[in-house]
Amino acid sequence: MRISILQKLLAGFLVIAVIAGCAGTMYYLSLNRIDQSLSNILDRHAVMKSYADNLKYYATTQNGNLNAYLLTKDAFFKTDFSNTNARMDELFAQMKSALADPAMLEQLEYTIKLNKQYKEKVDRIFGLPKDQLESAVQEAKTGILPLGVVIVKFAGQLSDKQDQLMNAEKAASQTVITDIRRLVISVSVINLVLALIIGYFISRMISKPLRQLSETAKSISGGDLAIADVQATRRDELGQLAEAFNQMKNNLHHLVVEINRGAGEVIAVSKEVSEGTEQTGKAAEHVAEIMTHLSESTENQVQSVESSLQAVYDMASDIRRIDQSSQHAMGIAGNALEKAVEGDREINGITNQMETIQKLMSQLEHTMQTLRARSREIDDINKVISSIATQTNLLSLNAGIEAARAGEHGRGFAVITSEIRKLSQQTNDSAGRVTELVTGIQTETMFAVQSVEEMVVEVSRGINASTAVGDLFGGIRDLVQDTTEQIRDVSESLRHLSNHSEKIVQSVEQISGFSETIATGTQSVTAVTEEQLAFLQQNTAHANTLYAMAEKLHRTVHQFRV
Repeated sequence: MRISILQKLLAGFLVIAVIAGCAGTMYYLSLNRIDQSLSNILDRHAVMKSYADNLKYYATTQNGNLNAYLLTKDAFFKTDFSNTNARMDELFAQMKSALADPAMLEQLEYTIKLNKQYKEKVDRIFGLPKDQLESAVQEAKTGILPLGVVIVKFAGQLSDKQDQLMNAEKAASQTVITDIRRLVISVSVINLVLALIIGYFISRMISKPLRQLSETAKSISGGDLAIADVQATRRDELGQLAEAFNQMKNNLHHLVVEINRGAGEVIAVSKEVSEGTEQTGKAAEHVAEIMTHLSESTENQVQSVESSLQAVYDMASDIRRIDQSSQHAMGIAGNALEKAVEGDREINGITNQMETIQKLMSQLEHTMQTLRARSREIDDINKVISSIATQTNLLSLNAGIEAARAGEHGRGFAVITSEIRKLSQQTNDSAGRVTELVTGIQTETMFAVQSVEEMVVEVSRGINASTAVGDLFGGIRDLVQDTTEQIRDVSESLRHLSNHSEKIVQSVEQISGFSETIATGTQSVTAVTEEQLAFLQQNTAHANTLYAMAEKLHRTVHQFRV
């Protein structure tokens, strides 16, 4: 299965996002649990403290009403005592349903009994006539008011107990908050380490094959085609690029070897053609001289029949040798033409391969551009997170100010706002570190894009070079074709010359009776020989040109080390 570079990057960032999301979710759930637990505990203890304070107030009010009644004998205090005692009974019922501590429930039951005794004794005093109240004062001080003091003392103890429980619950909550803070710090550190590890491996995964390709391309640009292939073990875009690059290098190596061998063969063939044409030219010049001499010495033909006949025989033999040499040169030229056509075909294949590599490089450049755009999007999202953290910090500061205004009741909320402010600061710091990482990735991506653009330029240059070599092979092919045609014309002319030499032999054998015919034939042969001489000189010039072009191609290809 092929996994692209973009998919690998998205997978790495997804892992980081999942870890961060899990940490945030754990922190959110823990805060909610602490908030609910602390709220329930504070509400329950606050209600119990309120009950205890009210009980203390009502018990004190009862004692005050009793003392005031004994002093003033006013029925108002009697009525107020009854109302206060009724409220205490309701308060006792509420406290009994709200208390969960068995020891406190036992003390409450005892206090309820004392309050009933207190009320019975006070009702008995309220039932006495006013003239007997003086005698009830001492009983109230020794037997009734101490009961009220006990009730007040129980209410105070209950209120203090609730304060202690509230402080203990706050301490437990602070311990839980400390544990959560440690957990969040640990998860943040793990998240940071994973982000650094993933970023390191991703950057190494991208930069290492690009560096290998760059070094190999520099070696090839210096003419070293014997360098080892780039390791293409990956199955992403970089692996495809490495495989295409290795194939291009091997094809170029094969092409250079074939061109070098073909250039050597062309040099050898052109040299042989040049030597053959030079020998043919010399023979033609010799024939021209002989025929000129024969034309000038027509009146002596009868006396020099034997010598002239021998000369004609020599000329016929030379013409046959020239014909054989021209046939051999034609075969060599045909082989050179086949090699030139094959080289042109190989050049076309290399050019197509280079164009394929150029397309792959363009696709890779587009992928790197997409990666840089994704990095920018991540940077924008990180900026939004940083802005949210800043706003959260401002909100926590405002909440801390409000908690300070609330005084003692806002102390717990102030602790929460302080933790929220620390969390927002940590979020802002983490966003800054993520920004640095994204900036580094963008920088590396920009460098990779520049390297890919440089490789695209180098591939374009390679296409231009292969096109130039293809044009050179086309010129060689055309030149070889022209040379083949010229050699074919030479062969045809030599056949005509051979036919004429046979006629010359016949004429020489019959020279005694055909002097005028020999003179005419000699002039014709001289003209034909001069034409052949001019043609051979032109063929020699073409052969020299082919030799020079082959030498130039050989020097050009020799720059590569294969």
